[in-house]
Amino acid sequence: MHELIANISTLKGNHNIKYGIDLRLRTTGETASPPGESAFGRWNFDPAYSRNPASPGGTGDTVATMLLGFPVALRRDVFLPGTATLNTNEWNFYVRDEWRVTSKLTVNIGLHYEVNTPFVEQKNQWVNFDPTAGSQLVAGVGGVSDTGNINTDWKAWGPRVSFAYQLDKKTVFRGGYGLF
Repeated sequence: MHELIANISTLKGNHNIKYGIDLRLRTTGETASPPGESAFGRWNFDPAYSRNPASPGGTGDTVATMLLGFPVALRRDVFLPGTATLNTNEWNFYVRDEWRVTSKLTVNIGLHYEVNTPFVEQKNQWVNFDPTAGSQLVAGVGGVSDTGNINTDWKAWGPRVSFAYQLDKKTVFRGGYGLF
């Protein structure tokens, strides 16, 4: 893995503003196991199937969807004998303002942007399963991309806000919210 991290901090009055990037270029290998040893593969779930249709906003739970038996993706890594070499990139950018409102109250406001590219196997020994069509998608074959038609999510914005209020020398109230 290669990683580049850079941060810049600046003080302006009672604001401590920090900007940063974290770029990770990953290469990893996976050794194929005999079919009997890796028969279960990976099952991915999201909260969609357990959401309340009357109030879809914050309802639903990934574990509940798993217990109902509705995976959104099924994956099993099966490679030719030997090792598969996988590449992926993670690009993270952020800005944060730590604002000292008073001597007792500090507020943090920030925004994080994250891009994680799908895995690519160097020799196109990568297969994805499309449960809606019931078919395998072999990388580089029949119009399938080298990622097995898994697309990069370019919309991963994560706002964050938090506070710390010192009531007295022994008591501090803290709270926060963030999307990750």
